[in-house]
Amino acid sequence: MYHNCMPNSREPHEGGFVPSGVAAQLDEFAAQCISPTMTAAGFRRRRRTYLLEDDDGSFVVVEFRFSAGDGVTFAIEWAAGPPALRDYFSGNDRKKWPQVRWGLINTSARTPPEFRDHPASNKWWFDPTDSRAYGARFVPYLADVLVPRWQAALSRDYQRTARTNDPDFSVWNLSAVFGGVDFTEIILNIDTGDPQDLLRLVERYDSYQPDKDIIMWMRDRIENRPA
Repeated sequence: MYHNCMPNSREPHEGGFVPSGVAAQLDEFAAQCISPTMTAAGFRRRRRTYLLEDDDGSFVVVEFRFSAGDGVTFAIEWAAGPPALRDYFSGNDRKKWPQVRWGLINTSARTPPEFRDHPASNKWWFDPTDSRAYGARFVPYLADVLVPRWQAALSRDYQRTARTNDPDFSVWNLSAVFGGVDFTEIILNIDTGDPQDLLRLVERYDSYQPDKDIIMWMRDRIENRPA
């Protein structure tokens, strides 16, 4: 069942009535078409960014980025990460809102051909002149395809295999898995894996990783892990 998408209704949100203009129509579309589906799936919202969290601190963050040029388009950037990586970037402050760049995996949602602004693009076109009709087409895809993928991405198994199994990672060049295969195994097992095995992986990772801060952080987390 889909939530009604009525972006032309001029209902107030975020402190008042939305003023006229394309930017306002985009905000209204996000508030009345995107947000009900995302919040129903367990996401929390901060403007055009949505956060899904597990009890252990694992996270998925999704950001809708709109742009206007010759036409109005948007990109859906998303990332997922385990609690340890969140602790690294936040300085162990779980109250901080995760950013897309914090993800172990991060990419842009693949745009189906019927939503692209042109065939070679991975941007989603948006028609501000008829946002209600557009929302009626977009919301089912969001609810049936994208949201279940993001919910699944909370799991470590999903994050480990995303580079080969997730269609968003198999197509678009902006996709990334932070740190590569060795880093993935370290960060997903850093709190539960065998300490000596993990330290050997860190040593190997250190041989080709220029960021010594995260190397020091990983060693410290492993060596000072509660017994």
